Amino acid sequence: MPYIEYQKYNPQSEARAIIEYANSILAEYSRQGFRLTLRQLYYQFVARDILANSQANYNKLGNIMTSARDAGMVDWNNLQDRGRVVQSKSHWDGPSDIVETCINAFNLDLWEGQEYRVEVWVEKEALVEVVGSAADTWDIPYFANKGYLSTSAAWDAGHNRILNWKNTTGQETIILHLGDHDPSGIQMTEDIQSRLNRYSTGYGDKKNAYPEVRRIALNMDQVEEYSPPPNPAKQTDARYDQYVARFGITESWELDALEPSVIVGLINDEVEKIVDKPKWEKRGYLQQDYRTELGDVSEYWEDIREFIRNTYY
Repeated sequence: MPYIEYQKYNPQSEARAIIEYANSILAEYSRQGFRLTLRQLYYQFVARDILANSQANYNKLGNIMTSARDAGMVDWNNLQDRGRVVQSKSHWDGPSDIVETCINAFNLDLWEGQEYRVEVWVEKEALVEVVGSAADTWDIPYFANKGYLSTSAAWDAGHNRILNWKNTTGQETIILHLGDHDPSGIQMTEDIQSRLNRYSTGYGDKKNAYPEVRRIALNMDQVEEYSPPPNPAKQTDARYDQYVARFGITESWELDALEPSVIVGLINDEVEKIVDKPKWEKRGYLQQDYRTELGDVSEYWEDIREFIRNTYY
C-alpha cells in the first residue's frame, strides 16, 4: 500500500527484502493492537534469523526504515518513538461533548476493598505503552524507571503511595518489575526493593509498609522458554563479576526482545494471582452504571440546559 512519498528511494535487493519483512512484521503486530519501536522491530528480525544481532545491523535497519518511510514504502503509524511525545490541552465544541468524552474517562478505584495494591514498573520507557496495555485493563498504576529508579521517584512511591495505602486502607503493596537480564538490570530489582523499604517506613503512630517487589521478567526460565537473542554482558559493568558468578554465564538479554503479547501475558498472569476477582468485578459493574448515567446526561444535555435556564434565570 503506497503512502505519502516525501523523497525518492530506490533500495537495492537486500534493503528491499528488509522493507518487505518489516511491513509484514509491523502489520502482524498492528493487528494485535501494538505499535513497535525500532528496537522491538530489530529484535523481531534477529529472532527470526533475518539479521544477525549486531550494532551495525541495528543501525542499518534504522537507516533503511527512515528512507523507506520517507519514500512512502512503510506506514509511519506502525513504528513509533515512545520517548518523544507532544503534550497539549484537549478541546471541545460544547459542554455535551466534554461530558461524552468523560464517559470512558470516568473510573472508580477498582482496587478499593482489595487486600493488595499493585503497580507495574518497567526498566525502559520504550516499553511503557506495552505494559500500560495490561496495566490499564486492571486499573493498575505503571511507569518507566528509565534505568535505575531516581531518588525522588523512590521517595514518592514509598512515602506518598505505599505508606499512605498501608495507613489509610490497610492495603499492602506489590510492585511487579520488568527489566533486562543483564548485570545492572538484575540488580535494579534489588535496588528498588531496598529503597522502597527505606522510604515506606512510618513515623509517629504510622506503621511501616514494606512492599513486595516481584521481578516477573526477564528471568532465566523465560530466556529458556522464548529464546530471545543474546548479547554479550558488558564487562565494564561494575556488577559483571557478580552476575557471572550468580548465573554462570557471560551473555545477557534485553526485555525488548520479548514479543509485546508475551509481556502483556506475564503481567496478566501475575495480577490474576493477586486480585480478588469477584470484588474487582463488582466495582467494575458499578463503574459501568455511573458511565451510563453520564451518557444520559450527554444525550439530554439540551433539555437539562433548558431546565436550568427556566428554573434559575
